[in-house]
Amino acid sequence: MTGIRWITVRAAAMVLPLVCICSWLQAAYVQPQVAALDSLRVASASPVDVRYRNGFPSSVRMDLPAMGADAAAQARNFLDAYADFYLQNRPEVELVHVRSDEDPVEGVATVRFAQRAYGLPVFGAEIVVSLGRDAVGLPRILGTTGSLFVPARTDRIPAIVTVVDTVPAILPETAEDLARADAGIAGAPVRGRTTLMIYDPGMTMEMPDPRLVWRVTLQTAEPVQILVDANSGEILLRHVFVASDAVVPGFDLDLEDANGGNMSDTNCFNPTTIDDQIGDENGIDPAYLNDGDATNAWWHARDTYLFYRNTLGRASYDGDDGQLTVYVHSSYSNAGSIGSCGIEFHDGWVSKDVTAHEFTHMVGDFESNLLYKNQSGAIEEAMADVLGSMVDPSDWFIGEDRTGGQGILRDLIAPETRNCPARAPCPDRLSQYVGIPGDNGGVHTNSLIISKAFALMAQGGGSNGVPVTGMGRTKVGFLAYRTYIGLSWVAQFVDLRDAAITTANYFDAINAHGFTSQDVCTVRNGFAAVGIGFADSDCDGIEDNVDDSDGDVILDNGDGTGGN
Repeated sequence: MTGIRWITVRAAAMVLPLVCICSWLQAAYVQPQVAALDSLRVASASPVDVRYRNGFPSSVRMDLPAMGADAAAQARNFLDAYADFYLQNRPEVELVHVRSDEDPVEGVATVRFAQRAYGLPVFGAEIVVSLGRDAVGLPRILGTTGSLFVPARTDRIPAIVTVVDTVPAILPETAEDLARADAGIAGAPVRGRTTLMIYDPGMTMEMPDPRLVWRVTLQTAEPVQILVDANSGEILLRHVFVASDAVVPGFDLDLEDANGGNMSDTNCFNPTTIDDQIGDENGIDPAYLNDGDATNAWWHARDTYLFYRNTLGRASYDGDDGQLTVYVHSSYSNAGSIGSCGIEFHDGWVSKDVTAHEFTHMVGDFESNLLYKNQSGAIEEAMADVLGSMVDPSDWFIGEDRTGGQGILRDLIAPETRNCPARAPCPDRLSQYVGIPGDNGGVHTNSLIISKAFALMAQGGGSNGVPVTGMGRTKVGFLAYRTYIGLSWVAQFVDLRDAAITTANYFDAINAHGFTSQDVCTVRNGFAAVGIGFADSDCDGIEDNVDDSDGDVILDNGDGTGGN
């Protein structure tokens, strides 16, 4: 493969018994990760739960002391200490601190690191470290989630080292033309700078196949990002970006009439020649008081802001009371958002849950920024629906109150009762996941699997033969929000499930938001009810597929007691 060299590391040529050679290889290439995991297990106050993806520990739950002056230093020190476990023990790679988000009330923090390899950014490579505090306020490492490029497969026998040739064979301008041809839009303008990167689909659910790529971002009807192989010109990935008493302190609103324009075609209405301001946080122009879309958009924006600030403790979509811009009468086909621009509504598409849904997408743009494709894109849509339904808690429907009276868009608690564009009925469990080329891999269809899990956690009931005890919407709102903003860029369904359990465990440990061990069990069972992970039918903290015969909360295969 052009641009990539695979080097197999073998034992020196000598006459040794076969068993000796195997033992030497095991010690040299597998033992560092195993030894690091053993060390992590010793240090952790709770059982270490690891999920691997192509040899990389993509989701880890633990509980061990954190060392460092602040959350960023604590996370960095942990990753440095366990570099062997995360297969990052080579000079070709480095982790770059991106952002730390801390909540002083909950005592939690999430610290994000992006990855560089051979001096280049790695597309989608991100690891998020979750931290909390113990009963006396000392920091703890609670878990990690994410996927990183692994240049040395030390989890394989023999070990394989990937060497990337970082000199591209094609120019960035050539890559841009190839991207335009793939998008089918000649002359589409390029947003930002076309960037040379490393891309490895093995960080998601695909087989490892690292490439040198040009990342091209095109301004089309919806901004699209395309990865072009920097040697062959092959298109490797294409995905769309996602986006008085009434006076509320901190609420900063700009309500605009799009006059039939839209954010993408006008580059966020810049220069301002099409849209007209019709209101702000103090109210709307009297000429629009009989405009149902305008008046409803104003109130729904306010209510969404208040929910996020007063309930979740977040000041606007960016966490810093950023101005929220809302456009009505847009030519966009339904409702949409771009984090740097705002929310837009086609005529008749304004409703409270749709407003909150789009606002949540804007929150995501500043936090997890999930890849809007396949499972990670479905998570993005699901979390926007779940948190949207928290702002409008009267039912589990999305879009039923739109000003145009079009009816229900999605049913979160019973998606199987409705029809989806890709299939009928809509999927309500992982085994019904729809693999379709349209809608970025069926993000709006497959989101219903995740949405149902959270709805079951709140309301209770059961599905797929798994009963679920409800914990109420309030707890689920805290759980969904904290889990959502702590996900890595390419999070998959199982990563979301593991992160949610980590969050619930922590809330229980610090007595936050009324969480108990029963609620942790509800989270496990809620996901199991849609076919993601195993249930805990007796709520003893041990999943039904594993054994703990002596009841010491250490699995039988981990303490030598019971089992085989």
